[in-house]
Amino acid sequence: MVDKYIVYADGGARGNPGPAGAGAVILGPDGKVLKTLSRFLGRTTNNQAEYQAAVMALQALKKILGTARARVTPIELRLD
Repeated sequence: MVDKYIVYADGGARGNPGPAGAGAVILGPDGKVLKTLSRFLGRTTNNQAEYQAAVMALQALKKILGTARARVTPIELRLD
């Protein structure tokens, strides 16, 4: 079985554009939470907040796995 990491990520802005935030949860292959992330983004759009949530999660997962392993490990992004 191949180790697959799952990332749930979301972002939103009040007013679009407006005050925005991004958040993510990273699950390991065993389904356990490895890391939760959240960040205030300042004034931005909903689309930019969604994108930043995914980027934030992938950067964190790269730190967890290391660059070489992150390049070959399957990662499933789940966004709305």
